[in-house]
Amino acid sequence: YCAGVAAIHVPQTGIVDYKVVAKAYGRKFESLGGSIFLGTKVQGIKKLNHINYIQTDGQEYACKLLVNCAGLYSDKVAQMHQDEPLDVKIIPFRGEYYKIKKEREYLVRNLIYPVPDPNFPFLGVHFTRMMKGGV
Repeated sequence: YCAGVAAIHVPQTGIVDYKVVAKAYGRKFESLGGSIFLGTKVQGIKKLNHINYIQTDGQEYACKLLVNCAGLYSDKVAQMHQDEPLDVKIIPFRGEYYKIKKEREYLVRNLIYPVPDPNFPFLGVHFTRMMKGGV
């Protein structure tokens, strides 16, 4: 039911429940000796002798490897770790989300995305099947 000038069909494309995936990664990371600290605000990072010292609102942590998962603040956290200014920044944008009526969901059986426009690097109008049903 989708028409266009050309398309690439990727049958391996799918959707996942990201919370389940993230929790599985977390369990694997911790089983290998890693630590995860949630609900903690990073206030500063310094590196001395190949060791990262992360000052938070609760305490200071030391580690050799630091993974920045600060979401919309990841650019600010990354900047704390650098001596030189980074040329990266988060570009927030808001999308509009609509659900297709239940009786029309059969029209979309796969994920459908437009060709990206480098001048407007966002997803554009697309159709995504949802984990718990719906499009």
